[in-house]
Amino acid sequence: MKHNLSYVHPSANVAPSAYVGPHSVVGVYSVVRENAQIGENCRLGKEVLVDGNVRIDDNVQVEDGAHLNTGAIIESDVVIGSRVFLSSRAKKTSGELKGNRTIRICHGAYVGADSVVSAGVTVGRFAVVEPGSTVAYDVPDHALMLGTPARQVGYVCSCYTRLVEDAEGSFKCPKCGEHYQRVISADSGRYAELFSPRASFNAQR
Repeated sequence: MKHNLSYVHPSANVAPSAYVGPHSVVGVYSVVRENAQIGENCRLGKEVLVDGNVRIDDNVQVEDGAHLNTGAIIESDVVIGSRVFLSSRAKKTSGELKGNRTIRICHGAYVGADSVVSAGVTVGRFAVVEPGSTVAYDVPDHALMLGTPARQVGYVCSCYTRLVEDAEGSFKCPKCGEHYQRVISADSGRYAELFSPRASFNAQR
């Protein structure tokens, strides 16, 4: 069903068991399948496929021709570019398909046009996947990913500007001035994530 403040184009197909939240738009020839959930203020372009049991949170933009396959979780404020393909199945080495594995695109992430995200992958908060990339492994928060297979080539701020390293393990955004610090994992002894003291403080308020 759809909320009475949402808009579904007459050519689109929304399953009766799916839900489209208020102020959301489902574009031309798009398909929303059984039990999919679309939050508030989302925009689905033309010819988008939202497969069964997909969850899309609030303020998400899905551009033309993207395929979000079974069970994917798209958190709030995410942008999914044109013709992005979120797989729902992984292959064995023999090539035989095995069961569904959930993809999660975390809050604020951006997945560029023509990219592929493999089954079971999590793309971290505010991470950026450059157009045309293939993501086969989990992506850290704020990571900048590029290539096929995608590799990390840097970090980005929550304003999506590439960060500049100003000391070992310390980064600054040249646009908004936010500072970040890499944190070393106690388990592996390697850098595990990017930490913004100010962002953390604001989140705890």
